[in-house]
Amino acid sequence: MSRLKRLNHWVINNRSRIWILIIIAVLMVGCIFVSKLPRYVDMYKYILNAEVSLDNDDLKGALLSFEKAYELVPTELLEQEIERLNQLIKSKSNFLRGEQAEESQNYESAYYYYNEVNSIDEERYYRAQEKLPQIAEKVVESIYEQVEKYYEEHLYLLVIGRLESALNYNIRVDETLEKIDQYKDLLYKYYIDKAQSEALTYFDDPLFYQLFITSIDNALKYAITDEQKEYVLQLKDELIKTNIERYLILVQESHKIGDEIVAKKYIEQILSLDATNKDVFRLLEEISLD
Repeated sequence: MSRLKRLNHWVINNRSRIWILIIIAVLMVGCIFVSKLPRYVDMYKYILNAEVSLDNDDLKGALLSFEKAYELVPTELLEQEIERLNQLIKSKSNFLRGEQAEESQNYESAYYYYNEVNSIDEERYYRAQEKLPQIAEKVVESIYEQVEKYYEEHLYLLVIGRLESALNYNIRVDETLEKIDQYKDLLYKYYIDKAQSEALTYFDDPLFYQLFITSIDNALKYAITDEQKEYVLQLKDELIKTNIERYLILVQESHKIGDEIVAKKYIEQILSLDATNKDVFRLLEEISLD
Protein backbone atom coordinates (compact mmCIF):
# COMPACT_ATOMS: atom_id res chain seq x y z
CA MET A 1 0.00 0.00 0.00
CA SER A 2 1.40 3.42 -0.95
CA ARG A 3 2.03 6.14 1.59
CA LEU A 4 -0.80 8.31 0.19
CA LYS A 5 -3.31 5.46 0.55
CA ARG A 6 -2.14 4.76 4.10
CA LEU A 7 -2.55 8.47 4.95
CA ASN A 8 -6.07 8.54 3.50
CA HIS A 9 -6.94 5.43 5.40
CA TRP A 10 -5.64 6.94 8.65
CA VAL A 11 -7.58 10.18 8.09
CA ILE A 12 -10.81 8.28 7.45
CA ASN A 13 -10.36 6.17 10.57
CA ASN A 14 -9.44 9.19 12.75
CA ARG A 15 -11.83 11.82 11.47
CA SER A 16 -13.37 12.44 14.86
CA ARG A 17 -9.98 13.02 16.48
CA ILE A 18 -8.92 15.45 13.74
CA TRP A 19 -12.07 17.52 14.13
CA ILE A 20 -11.55 17.67 17.88
CA LEU A 21 -7.97 18.95 17.33
CA ILE A 22 -9.20 21.58 14.85
CA ILE A 23 -11.90 22.77 17.23
CA ILE A 24 -9.38 22.98 20.10
CA ALA A 25 -6.95 25.01 17.91
CA VAL A 26 -9.71 27.41 16.85
CA LEU A 27 -10.81 27.85 20.46
CA MET A 28 -7.21 28.57 21.53
CA VAL A 29 -6.76 31.22 18.81
CA GLY A 30 -10.09 32.74 19.74
CA CYS A 31 -9.17 32.86 23.41
CA ILE A 32 -5.87 34.58 22.58
CA PHE A 33 -7.66 37.12 20.38
CA VAL A 34 -10.36 37.75 23.02
CA SER A 35 -7.71 38.17 25.73
CA LYS A 36 -5.84 40.79 23.62
CA LEU A 37 -8.90 42.56 22.28
CA PRO A 38 -9.21 45.02 25.22
CA ARG A 39 -5.57 46.08 24.69
CA TYR A 40 -6.21 46.85 21.03
CA VAL A 41 -9.35 48.78 21.95
CA ASP A 42 -7.45 50.85 24.52
CA MET A 43 -4.63 51.43 22.03
CA TYR A 44 -7.13 52.72 19.50
CA LYS A 45 -8.59 55.08 22.12
CA TYR A 46 -5.16 56.52 22.89
CA ILE A 47 -4.50 57.02 19.19
CA LEU A 48 -7.80 58.91 18.86
CA ASN A 49 -6.84 61.06 21.87
CA ALA A 50 -3.49 61.75 20.25
CA GLU A 51 -5.19 62.89 17.05
CA VAL A 52 -7.38 65.30 19.03
CA SER A 53 -4.27 66.67 20.80
CA LEU A 54 -2.55 67.16 17.45
CA ASP A 55 -5.56 69.08 16.11
CA ASN A 56 -5.15 71.43 19.10
CA ASP A 57 -1.35 71.66 18.64
CA ASP A 58 -0.92 69.91 22.00
CA LEU A 59 2.20 68.02 20.98
CA LYS A 60 3.14 66.87 24.47
CA GLY A 61 -0.38 65.54 25.05
CA ALA A 62 -0.23 63.68 21.75
CA LEU A 63 3.17 62.26 22.65
CA LEU A 64 1.85 60.98 25.98
CA SER A 65 -1.11 59.27 24.27
CA PHE A 66 1.11 57.62 21.66
CA GLU A 67 3.52 56.42 24.35
CA LYS A 68 0.63 54.80 26.26
CA ALA A 69 -0.61 53.19 23.05
CA TYR A 70 2.90 51.87 22.42
CA GLU A 71 3.05 50.39 25.91
CA LEU A 72 -0.11 48.40 25.14
CA VAL A 73 0.81 47.28 21.62
CA PRO A 74 4.44 48.03 20.60
CA THR A 75 4.55 48.58 16.85
CA GLU A 76 7.09 50.14 14.51
CA LEU A 77 4.55 52.69 13.28
CA LEU A 78 3.87 53.93 16.81
CA GLU A 79 7.60 54.09 17.50
CA GLN A 80 8.13 56.22 14.39
CA GLU A 81 5.27 58.52 15.40
CA ILE A 82 6.76 58.98 18.87
CA GLU A 83 10.13 59.91 17.32
CA ARG A 84 8.43 62.36 14.95
CA LEU A 85 6.55 64.00 17.84
CA ASN A 86 9.77 64.48 19.82
CA GLN A 87 11.24 66.29 16.81
CA LEU A 88 8.09 68.43 16.49
CA ILE A 89 8.17 69.34 20.20
CA LYS A 90 11.79 70.48 19.90
CA SER A 91 10.98 72.38 16.71
CA LYS A 92 8.02 74.15 18.33
CA SER A 93 10.18 75.07 21.32
CA ASN A 94 12.80 76.59 18.99
CA PHE A 95 10.15 78.61 17.18
CA LEU A 96 8.67 79.97 20.44
CA ARG A 97 12.16 80.86 21.71
CA GLY A 98 12.80 82.63 18.43
CA GLU A 99 9.63 84.68 18.90
CA GLN A 100 10.60 85.61 22.45
CA ALA A 101 14.10 86.63 21.39
CA GLU A 102 12.69 88.69 18.51
CA GLU A 103 10.29 90.49 20.84
CA SER A 104 13.16 91.37 23.18
CA GLN A 105 15.22 92.50 20.14
CA ASN A 106 17.84 89.83 20.75
CA TYR A 107 18.11 89.23 17.03
CA GLU A 108 21.12 86.90 17.03
CA SER A 109 19.34 84.46 19.34
CA ALA A 110 16.15 84.87 17.32
CA TYR A 111 17.99 83.98 14.12
CA TYR A 112 19.56 80.94 15.77
CA TYR A 113 16.26 79.54 17.05
CA TYR A 114 14.30 80.25 13.86
CA ASN A 115 17.04 78.52 11.90
CA GLU A 116 16.65 75.43 14.13
CA VAL A 117 12.96 74.93 13.28
CA ASN A 118 12.57 71.50 11.68
CA SER A 119 11.23 71.19 8.13
CA ILE A 120 8.80 68.44 9.25
CA ASP A 121 7.11 71.15 11.33
CA GLU A 122 5.73 72.57 8.10
CA GLU A 123 3.69 75.60 9.20
CA ARG A 124 6.22 76.91 11.76
CA TYR A 125 9.10 76.08 9.41
CA TYR A 126 7.55 78.19 6.64
CA ARG A 127 6.96 81.11 9.04
CA ALA A 128 10.51 80.85 10.38
CA GLN A 129 12.01 80.81 6.89
CA GLU A 130 10.07 83.98 6.07
CA LYS A 131 11.46 85.71 9.15
CA LEU A 132 15.12 84.73 8.73
CA PRO A 133 16.13 87.30 6.06
CA GLN A 134 14.55 90.17 8.04
CA ILE A 135 16.23 89.02 11.25
CA ALA A 136 19.56 88.58 9.46
CA GLU A 137 19.39 92.16 8.19
CA LYS A 138 18.93 93.45 11.74
CA VAL A 139 21.73 91.25 13.08
CA VAL A 140 24.25 92.43 10.49
CA GLU A 141 23.31 96.08 11.01
CA SER A 142 23.77 95.58 14.76
CA ILE A 143 27.20 94.01 14.16
CA TYR A 144 28.27 97.03 12.08
CA GLU A 145 27.30 99.34 14.96
CA GLN A 146 29.14 97.18 17.50
CA VAL A 147 32.29 97.16 15.38
CA GLU A 148 32.36 100.94 15.23
CA LYS A 149 32.13 101.09 19.03
CA TYR A 150 34.87 98.49 19.43
CA TYR A 151 37.16 100.51 17.20
CA GLU A 152 36.41 103.77 19.03
CA GLU A 153 37.05 102.04 22.37
CA HIS A 154 40.34 100.55 21.06
CA LEU A 155 39.03 96.96 21.35
CA TYR A 156 40.78 96.18 18.10
CA LEU A 157 41.12 92.44 18.58
CA LEU A 158 37.31 92.12 18.54
CA VAL A 159 36.73 94.08 15.35
CA ILE A 160 37.62 91.58 12.62
CA GLY A 161 36.19 88.55 14.38
CA ARG A 162 32.87 90.33 14.85
CA LEU A 163 32.72 91.34 11.20
CA GLU A 164 33.58 87.80 10.10
CA SER A 165 30.64 86.52 12.16
CA ALA A 166 28.36 88.70 10.01
CA LEU A 167 29.26 86.55 7.00
CA ASN A 168 27.37 83.64 8.59
CA TYR A 169 24.06 85.36 7.82
CA ASN A 170 24.57 85.37 4.03
CA ILE A 171 23.34 88.93 3.63
CA ARG A 172 25.24 92.09 2.66
CA VAL A 173 28.24 89.83 2.11
CA ASP A 174 30.12 92.15 -0.27
CA GLU A 175 29.65 95.09 2.06
CA THR A 176 30.93 93.04 5.00
CA LEU A 177 33.99 91.84 3.08
CA GLU A 178 34.76 95.44 2.13
CA LYS A 179 34.51 96.52 5.77
CA ILE A 180 36.80 93.66 6.82
CA ASP A 181 39.47 94.84 4.38
CA GLN A 182 39.04 98.46 5.50
CA TYR A 183 39.45 97.63 9.18
CA LYS A 184 42.33 95.26 8.48
CA ASP A 185 44.15 98.08 6.71
CA LEU A 186 43.46 100.45 9.61
CA LEU A 187 44.64 97.91 12.18
CA TYR A 188 47.67 97.03 10.08
CA LYS A 189 48.80 100.65 10.07
CA TYR A 190 47.94 101.09 13.75
CA TYR A 191 50.09 98.16 14.85
CA ILE A 192 52.96 99.17 12.58
CA ASP A 193 53.07 102.59 14.28
CA LYS A 194 52.60 101.00 17.70
CA ALA A 195 55.49 98.57 17.17
CA GLN A 196 57.85 101.36 16.14
CA SER A 197 56.85 103.47 19.12
CA GLU A 198 57.18 100.59 21.62
CA ALA A 199 60.58 99.54 20.28
CA LEU A 200 61.86 103.05 21.02
CA THR A 201 59.96 103.71 24.24
CA TYR A 202 60.53 100.41 26.06
CA PHE A 203 63.90 99.27 24.73
CA ASP A 204 65.48 99.92 28.15
CA ASP A 205 62.56 98.49 30.13
CA PRO A 206 63.38 95.03 31.55
CA LEU A 207 59.71 94.03 31.50
CA PHE A 208 58.38 95.50 28.26
CA TYR A 209 61.39 95.60 25.96
CA GLN A 210 59.84 92.84 23.81
CA LEU A 211 56.38 94.41 23.70
CA PHE A 212 56.92 95.70 20.15
CA ILE A 213 57.13 92.09 18.88
CA THR A 214 53.49 91.50 19.90
CA SER A 215 52.46 94.55 17.89
CA ILE A 216 54.51 93.33 14.94
CA ASP A 217 52.72 89.97 15.10
CA ASN A 218 49.37 91.75 15.16
CA ALA A 219 50.36 93.85 12.17
CA LEU A 220 51.29 90.67 10.32
CA LYS A 221 47.90 89.16 11.19
CA TYR A 222 46.08 92.09 9.58
CA ALA A 223 48.35 92.40 6.55
CA ILE A 224 46.36 91.74 3.38
CA THR A 225 48.89 91.84 0.55
CA ASP A 226 52.18 90.00 0.18
CA GLU A 227 53.95 93.38 0.07
CA GLN A 228 52.50 94.31 3.44
CA LYS A 229 53.53 90.98 4.95
CA GLU A 230 57.06 91.34 3.61
CA TYR A 231 57.30 94.88 4.98
CA VAL A 232 56.22 93.71 8.45
CA LEU A 233 58.88 90.99 8.53
CA GLN A 234 61.56 93.43 7.37
CA LEU A 235 60.47 95.95 9.99
CA LYS A 236 60.68 93.30 12.70
CA ASP A 237 64.26 92.47 11.70
CA GLU A 238 65.19 96.16 11.58
CA LEU A 239 63.71 96.95 15.01
CA ILE A 240 65.41 93.95 16.59
CA LYS A 241 68.71 94.87 14.96
CA THR A 242 68.45 98.51 16.08
CA ASN A 243 67.67 97.57 19.69
CA ILE A 244 70.45 94.99 19.80
CA GLU A 245 72.91 97.64 18.62
CA ARG A 246 71.76 99.88 21.47
CA TYR A 247 72.13 97.04 23.98
CA LEU A 248 75.65 96.25 22.75
CA ILE A 249 76.69 99.84 23.38
CA LEU A 250 75.09 99.73 26.85
CA VAL A 251 76.88 96.45 27.64
CA GLN A 252 80.23 98.04 26.82
CA GLU A 253 79.46 101.18 28.81
CA SER A 254 78.30 99.15 31.83
CA HIS A 255 81.41 96.97 31.64
CA LYS A 256 83.69 100.04 31.55
CA ILE A 257 82.26 101.38 34.77
CA GLY A 258 82.34 97.92 36.37
CA ASP A 259 78.58 97.41 36.55
CA GLU A 260 78.50 93.75 35.54
CA ILE A 261 74.95 93.24 36.77
CA VAL A 262 73.60 95.80 34.32
CA ALA A 263 75.84 94.46 31.57
CA LYS A 264 74.49 90.98 32.20
CA LYS A 265 70.91 92.27 32.00
CA TYR A 266 71.50 93.78 28.57
CA ILE A 267 73.24 90.62 27.37
CA GLU A 268 70.19 88.57 28.42
CA GLN A 269 67.92 90.96 26.53
CA ILE A 270 70.06 90.62 23.40
CA LEU A 271 69.98 86.83 23.58
CA SER A 272 66.22 86.79 24.13
CA LEU A 273 65.83 88.75 20.89
CA ASP A 274 68.49 86.84 18.97
CA ALA A 275 69.90 83.73 20.62
CA THR A 276 72.61 83.31 17.96
CA ASN A 277 73.81 86.91 17.78
CA LYS A 278 77.51 86.82 16.90
CA ASP A 279 78.25 90.36 18.08
CA VAL A 280 77.22 89.64 21.66
CA PHE A 281 79.35 86.48 21.77
CA ARG A 282 82.36 88.40 20.37
CA LEU A 283 81.74 91.11 22.97
CA LEU A 284 81.62 88.49 25.70
CA GLU A 285 85.03 87.22 24.60
CA GLU A 286 86.47 90.75 24.67
CA ILE A 287 85.05 91.37 28.11
CA SER A 288 86.42 88.08 29.44
CA LEU A 289 89.87 88.95 28.03
CA ASP A 290 89.79 92.21 29.95
